[in-house]
Order: sequence, then structure tokens, then C-alpha cells
Amino acid sequence: MSTAKQPQHGGGGAPAAAASDKVNFQGKYKWTRNEELEDYLTAIGFNWVTRKMVLHTTPPELVIAQDGDAFILKFNCPTQNKKDLAFTVGQEFEDTQHDGNPVKVIPAWEGKKLVLTFEPKEEGKGQKEKQTRELLEDELVHTFEVGDIVARRIFKRIPVQHPE
Repeated sequence: MSTAKQPQHGGGGAPAAAASDKVNFQGKYKWTRNEELEDYLTAIGFNWVTRKMVLHTTPPELVIAQDGDAFILKFNCPTQNKKDLAFTVGQEFEDTQHDGNPVKVIPAWEGKKLVLTFEPKEEGKGQKEKQTRELLEDELVHTFEVGDIVARRIFKRIPVQHPE
């Protein structure tokens, strides 16, 4: 489970993007497809069985709560461990990778993209990774980069149902 703290406003850290660059990611998203995800899972050390579970089980949902630069990402998948990730852009925090290795996570805005850089806390344990989220029309594209591997998970925004 994540050791990330709940989002808090204010504080130091890297400056956030200009207000006009910020994107409203808040919403619920349903997975639609992967691009090169098995290569990424192999690169980060997932064994064959775990890779197949991730790739061929019930599609995950992603729920994003956003208040300015404060985020809570909830990954909902019945066959995988649930993990919430809470952070504030510009405020570094600690988390653990799938193998239990501690990482430093640096959230930042890059234009209209939300970028999380994961750096191992201990040399030789884990590898640097970059995850980028961006909205392209009604899709959320989650890009994973480790070494020279680039993979994507694409989600479609689920429309909000309003009671009649």
C-alpha cells in the first residue's frame, strides 16, 4: 500500500504550471486498450503469471479526485491489489514499487501533462521510471517510460450520470 500522504495545499517544492496550463483530470475512466504494456511489465520485473493477470483480467477503472494541484488516484480492478495514490504536484513523496522497493516520487506539470517521476531510494534497487497522464479529447492516456521502453494504457472517460 502506498505510503503517500493525503494531499495538502501550499508548501514548497517545484513550482506548478501556470493556471491556464492545468487540466481537470477529475472523473471516472474505464480502460479501453494497451500499447506495449507487456514489454513495460517485463522491464519492471513482473513475472509471466503476473503479466498475464494484468493484461487479461477484468479491465481496470481509474477514479481521479482533483482539487487544484492535489490528487487522489484510485485504481479499481477486482483481480489486482487496490492502491490509492495521494499527492500534491510540486511536493515530493515516498511510495513503494510493486516489488516493495522504496521510491521517491516527484509529481510535476509539464504543460498540460501530469508527470510522476519515480526514483529508487536505494542504488541498485529498482529503476527510474516516468509516468505521464494526459487528456486527449475524451481519453486519458497513461504513458509509462522505463529505460527505452514506452507503453500506454488508454482509458475512456465515463460520463457522469445525472438523476432525472
